[in-house]
Amino acid sequence: MVEGIPYTVLFTALGIGGNVLMHGYLGYPMHANIGWMFLTTILYVLAYQALGVLIIGITPVLRDGVTLAAFYGLLGFTFAGFTFPIEQMPYPAQIFSFLFPIRYYFKIYVNQALNGLDIGYSIGFMLSLVAFLVLPLFVFVRIKKAAIYQNFPIK
Repeated sequence: MVEGIPYTVLFTALGIGGNVLMHGYLGYPMHANIGWMFLTTILYVLAYQALGVLIIGITPVLRDGVTLAAFYGLLGFTFAGFTFPIEQMPYPAQIFSFLFPIRYYFKIYVNQALNGLDIGYSIGFMLSLVAFLVLPLFVFVRIKKAAIYQNFPIK
């Protein structure tokens, strides 16, 4: 798993750099402590990396994993509430939106940066991001066997 550390550092630096650029240099509103947004960015990056490990673990071929990840990523923007409020979506779509870490990141961003709410209102969303970190445990044995025995199926 050490191979993923450079990506974690890179994407976290990009996220934190984006926050610093937006809220520091460009003057976007930040009505709370920016440190909470930094922590949220770290959790967000780790949550999506955990999902990546899960997707690679459940798909037998890398090509299928990349296709599934692209499909999942596209739906993430739809179900995050960026363009259409989640509360106005049909109930099944509201339930489906809970499967995307970007939803929780967006909720924390709105609570902290835009509304300036106490961090207590965002802790539940942060814990939801942490919950994504257990997903790789479900495919750990399969990935370990594939790495040890080099049994990567080819279609």
